[in-house]
Amino acid sequence: MKPDKLVAAIPMIVMVLTCAAQTEEAQIRNLENIEHKAMMAQDTAILATILAADILVTTPANKVIHGRDNVFAMKKAGPKFLSFEREVEQVAIKGDIAISVGHETVVTLDDSNTKVISSRRFTNIWIKQNGTWKLAARHTNEICKS
Repeated sequence: MKPDKLVAAIPMIVMVLTCAAQTEEAQIRNLENIEHKAMMAQDTAILATILAADILVTTPANKVIHGRDNVFAMKKAGPKFLSFEREVEQVAIKGDIAISVGHETVVTLDDSNTKVISSRRFTNIWIKQNGTWKLAARHTNEICKS
């Protein structure tokens, strides 16, 4: 390819690469929505297709959970969500790794049936395994009340 044609092709190459990144970002944002809804519904069948078998989770209660089955057990034993809102603020794609960050508001009932509202930050790490994105790690922490 002649140098002048190569220079003319650069904007097209950048556009194609940008579209590819947007497509992967859209995939991650879609998976975030699916995971959010499945977690709210405690739909382990859907979660089993999204969560990596060896997922690593740091919970807002400062517990570390390793493995999809342990995540399911924790969710089953833990408080039921009355509501669960999530906003993905940013997604970064780094090859076969995607990082999404944002905030969540979760409403549960405590032991005395009083509503507990938890505002928290999250970071989810997705890894592409055999062409499919899997949630491989998750960290959540409570937002300190001032």
